[in-house]
Parts: sequence; structure tokens; C-alpha cells
Amino acid sequence: MGLIKEKKTLLIQKQDMQLSSKIKGIFRVSASNLLSLGLSMITSFILPIFISVEEYGYWQLFVLYNSYVGFFVFGFNDGVHLNYATFDYNEELARKFSSFKNFLLSLTIVESVLLFVIALSFLKQETKEIYIVLVTVANLVPTALNGLFTYLNQATMRFNYYAIGTVIDKILFAMVMIVLLLFGIRDSLVYISFFTLARYCVILYHYFTSKLVFKTASLPIMEIKHEIVANFKNGFPLMIAIILGSSIIVGSQLLVKSKYGIETFGAFSFSIHTIVFASQFIVAIASVFYPIFKRYPAEELGRAYIALDKSSSILSALLLLSYYPIAIIILLLYTKYSSVLSYLMFVYPLFIFQCKANLLITNVYKVKNHIISLVMANTVGIVLHLLFVFLAYYIFKDIKAIAVAVLISYCLWYYIFQTHIFKRENWRTSAAVPWDCFVVMFFLLVNILLQQVYPEPSVLSYLTEMGAYAAILVVFAGLLLKPIKSTLCDINQVLKD
Repeated sequence: MGLIKEKKTLLIQKQDMQLSSKIKGIFRVSASNLLSLGLSMITSFILPIFISVEEYGYWQLFVLYNSYVGFFVFGFNDGVHLNYATFDYNEELARKFSSFKNFLLSLTIVESVLLFVIALSFLKQETKEIYIVLVTVANLVPTALNGLFTYLNQATMRFNYYAIGTVIDKILFAMVMIVLLLFGIRDSLVYISFFTLARYCVILYHYFTSKLVFKTASLPIMEIKHEIVANFKNGFPLMIAIILGSSIIVGSQLLVKSKYGIETFGAFSFSIHTIVFASQFIVAIASVFYPIFKRYPAEELGRAYIALDKSSSILSALLLLSYYPIAIIILLLYTKYSSVLSYLMFVYPLFIFQCKANLLITNVYKVKNHIISLVMANTVGIVLHLLFVFLAYYIFKDIKAIAVAVLISYCLWYYIFQTHIFKRENWRTSAAVPWDCFVVMFFLLVNILLQQVYPEPSVLSYLTEMGAYAAILVVFAGLLLKPIKSTLCDINQVLKD
């Protein structure tokens, strides 16, 4: 009996250690994302106060272009992300990653030179947009190397190094940006240049935290060529899927830029970027859960998915409250961007479906190795988005209509593929999607009805709307107290497992 009791005690301790490891990982990454959130506030919410809407438009154009520079790695890092998610950080793995590092560095340097030559050949007229293109090319090397080590830390569950590595460039840039603002520098190109320099500094961080990779002799390329090929082969479809996924709402931004100009584009991009307040919390969890999902037995994945689906819906309903203080801040401090208040309420709930798509749909497709299906799913998302936003523009000729179309098209896309996953995996249906739509509907309904009482936006109107929405949440929390408690117990059990 004593031996059995001792074994049970050891089993419980082992489960507690597993729980501790997972929760610590989530807390560390969440903390880094909260810090990243604060730094993003400096970049995205302090910078617009001091520079013109036009200069902020150029900054957002760089951000948009820079989000696609990873294409020229051709999925190599994404292949690493898929193929090494269950490996341990040791000398054997370090030798492989040393070879990967050398290979990527050589590849991206050659590509950068070629892209510079091509850009200078075709872009003869000196404009800010040309400079933005050239600096974007300069971001290729740090994008490739930092991406490799980010996935190394994530795959081996070194979440402490992963968490710090994701915010160093933001810390450095924020410090430099404050100095530049104090000196009265308002040119967006200066900020773009220092942002790029900060990303190169992150390479030094990875050198010191992954010395084993840098100091260990690399394997001959020919010896691991099959693994390099496997990384490209497995990663390229995933890279395309990720790029397509992040491009679902880009069509509306490009439409606004082409039809309304760089200033309106800057304001519209500003409105979309406000959702960083809410999305950062769920994105933090999404970045942790792929290696955790990867370790789940196939028969347990559906239970984990449903628990995360429901719990993130509860969190999303609460995070919608952040819309109101943001609207008040824009009203009081960002008078140059006050036009976005006419459609911000339609843009803001987008974070719910974006974050859950990253947390749930993308991770499941990756774990199940259905990458081509993910490519098709995201392609459908882009087609739906373009269809809705172009119809909205040509019928209504109004940015508010475009904003509504963005939300409806993304919600519809998410619902279609959420349903598809449940049918294909034969999982029991989750009520989370109807709940998300229900919450968003009431959020919009409260705002629209109270706008009839307060036609002009004011601090009082937003506080009233916030109080009404919070009251509705309290009522529903009381009515659904038992299911909410059950959901919290489910997510706790998932983390323990």
C-alpha cells in the first residue's frame, strides 16, 4: 500500500510539474506580449501624435511591405517550426541549427544584393515609397535569422528566451524614437531606418542566448541537405498559408490607399491597429500552443480545442470593453484621426476572429499537417474579403461601409472553416462561434442605439455605451454562470494534461 501511495504521489508531482511548465511558458510569453503591447502603444499611439497623418501613412506602408519580406526565406523557417517542435535543445540539435544559420545567412545576403539591384533598376524616381522598398529589402537578413532562432526557442519550449527575443527590437526602437521625438524629428524615414537597425541588434541577443548554436561546429551542408530540403518542402506551403492569412484584410487597406490617398490610408490603418490592445493577450497564447498542441494525443486534441475556443470567447467578450477607453483617447488626444470614430466600432471586434483563427484554426491545420488545406482556407478568406469590400465601396462609396464589410467577411470566413474542422475531425460542435457573433451583435447594437441619443461622440457617450455593454455582460454572466465555470474547469484540465 505504501508503494502504491508513493507512486501516486510521484504521478501527481509529475502532473504538477507539467502544469507548471505549460503555465510558466504561457505567463512568460504573455508577459513579453504585454510589454510588446506597451511598446506598440509608443510606436502606434504616441508617434501619430507628433508626426503628420501623411508621415504616419508612410510608416504604415513600411509596416505593410515589411510583413511580406519573409516570403524570400521561401518557408525554410516555417519548415523548422513544423519539423522540430518536439526536439530538445542539445548539442546535436545545435549542430543542425548552426548549419541552418549559415545556409540562411548566405541565401539572404545573395537575395538582398539581387533585390537591391532590381529595385534600383526599376525604381528610378526618388520618392519616399522607393526608399521604403529599399529599407524593406534590408530587413530580409534579420527577418530570416531572428525567425530561425525564434522558432528554435519556441520549438524547444525555451519560452524565457523566446519571450525576451520578441521584445528587444521594440525596446530599442522605443528608446530611440523617444529621443528622436524630443529632438523634433518628424520624418517617417528616420524612424523606419532606426527600426531596421534595432532588428539587426536582435541577432546579437540570439548570439548570446544560443551560443551553443554559434560555437558548435556546423554539419556539412551535404550531410543535412535532405533536412534542408524537408524544411523548404514542408515550410513553403505553411509560409504561403500564413502570408495569405495575414493578407485577408490587406485588400481593404490597399483599396483605401488607391481610392482615398496616403492620409486616409494612414487613418484607416491606425483604426485597424487599435485592436492590438485586445489582440495581444490572445496572440500570446497562440504563440505558445502550437508546440503544446503538437504533444497532444490525436484523440485529446478536440477536447483541448473546444476548451480553448470557449475560454477565448469569454476573454474576448471582456476585452471588447477596451474599445471605449481607446475611443475616448482618440477623441481627446488624436483629433487628426477623429474621422476613424465613425467606423471604429465595426473594425474593433475583428480581433476576436483574427486571434481565434491564429490560436485554433491555424494550429490545428499545422498539427494535422493539412497545410494545403490551410492555404485553400486562407485563399477563400481573401476572396471573400475582396468581394465584400469592393461591393461595399462600389455600392456605398463610403469607408464606414468598407469597415463593416471587413468585419462581416472575416466573421463569415472564420465560421465556415470552424464548421469545416469540426465536421472533418468528427468533433462535437462548439457553441463558441454563435456566442462570438452574439456578443459582437450586442456590442454593435448598444453602440448604434446610444448613438441615436448622443449623435456627436463625447466622453459621456462612450462612458454610457461602456456601462450599457458591461451591464449586458453581467446579466449574461449570471445567466450562464454554470457553463462559464465548466469552461474554466475544462481549460484548467487541458493545461494539467
